[in-house]
Amino acid sequence: MEQQTARYHWPEPGSADTATAMPLLPYQPLTLEATFSCAAVAAASASGPGPHVVLSTTPPRVDPAAAPLPGLRVVEDDGMLRISSYGTRIAQQAVPAAGECTWQVHSDHRRTELRKDGNIVARVDADVRPAVSGAFTDSSTVDGLRLDLVADTRFQTAPSSAKLALGIACLLALGAMLAAVGRLDRAHRGHSRTGSRRGWWRPRAVDGVVAALAVVWQFIGPVTVDDGYIAGIVRGSEHSGFLGNAYRWLNAPEAPFSWIYEPYRLWSQVSVEALWLRVPSTLLLLSSWWLLSRLLLPRLGRFGGQRWVPWLAATALLVWWLPFNLGLRPEPWVAVGTLAVFYLVERAIATWTIRPLALAVALAPVTAAVTPGGIMALAPLGCAAVPLFRLLRTRTDLSVTARVVVPLAALGVAALPMFADQGLAAVVEAVRVRTLIGGDLPWYQEPQRYAHLLGFDSFEGSLPRRAAVLLTLTGVAALMWTLSRRRARQLPGLSRPVAIRLTATFTVALATMTFTPTKWTQHFGALAGIGAAVLVVACHTWSRSRNWHTAELLAGLAVTTVVGSLVLAGRNEWPYLSNDGVTWGTITPQLGGVELATLALTMGGTLTVALAIVAAWRRSGGRRALPGSSRLPSPALLTALLMVATVGLSFYSFGKAGLARADSYTMASDNLAAAQGDSCGLADALAVEADPRRGALPAAGAGPTATDRPELAVGGAVLPGWLAAPAEPTGDGTGPAFRTGWFRLSQAQRDGDLPVVVTTNGRAGRITARFAGPGTSTETEVAAPVSTERGDTVDVRVMAPGGAARVRLDVAAGGEPLAVSVPRSPELSPMNSLLPPGSSAVVDWPVAFFFPCVRHAAMTEGGTELPGWRLTTQQGNDAGEVAYSPVHGGPFAAARLLSRQQRVPVYLRGEPAREPARLYRWQPRTAARARPHLTERTVPGWSDAAPLNVPGLSG
Repeated sequence: MEQQTARYHWPEPGSADTATAMPLLPYQPLTLEATFSCAAVAAASASGPGPHVVLSTTPPRVDPAAAPLPGLRVVEDDGMLRISSYGTRIAQQAVPAAGECTWQVHSDHRRTELRKDGNIVARVDADVRPAVSGAFTDSSTVDGLRLDLVADTRFQTAPSSAKLALGIACLLALGAMLAAVGRLDRAHRGHSRTGSRRGWWRPRAVDGVVAALAVVWQFIGPVTVDDGYIAGIVRGSEHSGFLGNAYRWLNAPEAPFSWIYEPYRLWSQVSVEALWLRVPSTLLLLSSWWLLSRLLLPRLGRFGGQRWVPWLAATALLVWWLPFNLGLRPEPWVAVGTLAVFYLVERAIATWTIRPLALAVALAPVTAAVTPGGIMALAPLGCAAVPLFRLLRTRTDLSVTARVVVPLAALGVAALPMFADQGLAAVVEAVRVRTLIGGDLPWYQEPQRYAHLLGFDSFEGSLPRRAAVLLTLTGVAALMWTLSRRRARQLPGLSRPVAIRLTATFTVALATMTFTPTKWTQHFGALAGIGAAVLVVACHTWSRSRNWHTAELLAGLAVTTVVGSLVLAGRNEWPYLSNDGVTWGTITPQLGGVELATLALTMGGTLTVALAIVAAWRRSGGRRALPGSSRLPSPALLTALLMVATVGLSFYSFGKAGLARADSYTMASDNLAAAQGDSCGLADALAVEADPRRGALPAAGAGPTATDRPELAVGGAVLPGWLAAPAEPTGDGTGPAFRTGWFRLSQAQRDGDLPVVVTTNGRAGRITARFAGPGTSTETEVAAPVSTERGDTVDVRVMAPGGAARVRLDVAAGGEPLAVSVPRSPELSPMNSLLPPGSSAVVDWPVAFFFPCVRHAAMTEGGTELPGWRLTTQQGNDAGEVAYSPVHGGPFAAARLLSRQQRVPVYLRGEPAREPARLYRWQPRTAARARPHLTERTVPGWSDAAPLNVPGLSG
């Protein structure tokens, strides 16, 4: 592997900076040498009252909201020198009263030792290498101070020429092997040639509908929960040169899984706009449709030739695909790979040939390397083990060695993408760090996934997700019952062995999800291809209601009623901004004020009970229980109607939201703008209040009875007229603790274009805005938000009612001090004017998909950039904090220590009371930035550097 080495030195020749930024990533260097003289100690001691920082690798004073890092600290206090590293005391020595001396600290992963004039005076035999975010001293001079370190760049590798040549040779050998096996297949005298039906390639109306819906969904469809996460990983690799986790785990690479990020990285070099990044998932949908409709359905039996089957298959595939597989998540890749493996296995069995089997054996592990859940791609091989082994045993034209070598050689192809740009030691260390930091759940907590699916507190249990999973699980249960009975052999047009293998494959694939490290319902999307096929077969068997016994029909109707009701009990909810304006996005579906779930359960239950009573009455008289049962609604019909309704609801709700919110932001408006030219995503719809000191509303009559608090600020800017509310309510505890005078609204506020904005600083409280005007008097009570970060402030935004001209505030603290600003009418400017396209920022993962024009802060050369901005989630969502949390291995934890964070209020076009994302200005504490000295070297893939450490964790 070709590896970059980065060395940092402080002070640089000719530099006199007493503070230098050096935010390492990982936080610890491979080795560190620090030197300080007695003269340097004396110079630091002369800086003022003690204690005095002689040398530190973390800033002595940091933002209170930033998480600390355990660095190297050399502190002089009252004649004593205290030295600590990574939270461990190294030594405590008396400072010599006179004379010259030199102290040296050497630290690596084996030991850290302190030398004085070349003699060891203290030593710790453990890995206590300090975290480094820079070099700092209280001394007014850098004379006698020096810091030299080698940054940890083990992951910044690229394949060497030898490794590339070996990979190409492996691919050529695989191609040659497949060609040779193909020749043997053609020469095999006993194999049957099962060809495709004539005209199978011709386009049909259903193909055009699927393609059109796929393109429309690409424009209007929602984001997935991790689109921003993956977009950040892909864009972070622009600078680092490898695919590391840009938000946690010390930016360790995602290897051995998630090789699909490499194609996404190449794809993103054309554009990082959402519309372009969604193209691969749309192509994967069309690939799934081609595999299902052209290759798999004919293999399932003659019933696939009926006119209604392709339409049902298209609906089933969309039911699975729409809620899960639009975006950058790996599930659509696994869905296509698993479906292709299943078809290749069936092709090998049908034609009695080896080459499809070899292709299946090669494709299955490559799919498994996409994500831990991709192991389900091996399920078709396991479920068809008996006929496949029979195939290998009966192919006497192949030697015993060839029968073993061909599958094993194909299986080994997975190693190519898994170790493409990382060595073995780096992959092992990345896995160790991810395991150490954790966040994963053990296999026996798999029921949590289904608890999320049936929950009502998030989009994890949304109606579309329930429809796909619950209907297919019901179909699997029905197929197991039907296919296990003898009369299943009489099901017309169905290949029973293939149907059994399909059902078994889905069941095994579902079981393999037990071993995925996380338990989110998003992972169900990997079952989309196989799940759609199962739904088609299940509906075919359910449609044969005339062959059912009465008990079976009643049981089928009862189960379908219960499952359908559970589906309708879910909200039509989608992740993040995608849920804005969606029909039933915040409530369960209703009709005339009655929940559809309750209505469906009542009607279906009543019908089932009534039929059961009729059947019992007729049977008591010795007659046939239910004559004409084929005219009753079958489970197949009810399932098909529910699938059509789910697909229709998805398209209708997003189309309606896109039209109704045309003056605000939607994915539809974003993608349409991108199709017409350059688009900056959500930034185009946002305005910022660059100077909150401006826009204070003028007093209307008596001024506010307030105490000015100029030391309190919003976004670092002092606001005029802060108002302090007492911590306790006055009087009987029900009235306001503080009341302002009247303020005159601006014209924009009277017109409803801008809200009344009050900035709060406190933990709890209540604000009541009272509006008045000619002929109107209105009160609007809002809860003062609780600040989630120490020293941060929060805006309370209230839209004035029609006819209002004045406003005043009643403020009550919730038992703790609360300060509020004078109400103001914000003076706004476009976000793109404050952050022009190309500006560098740390973009937290929940919003990273929405800001294509912002350049992601670089992580390279053993450290990170010091950007001037941070974009994060709306108030109350702290998911983005992992990027700055040392215990999570946040890549920007060291950079966060070097900056003061100041909030800049953000407003959404058309909905100015909302702040869908927060913007912070990062003001660096030091302008100096250390420059790395770079070299290149070739290292073996098994070369193992020092272990990575995470503050607060050990392992």
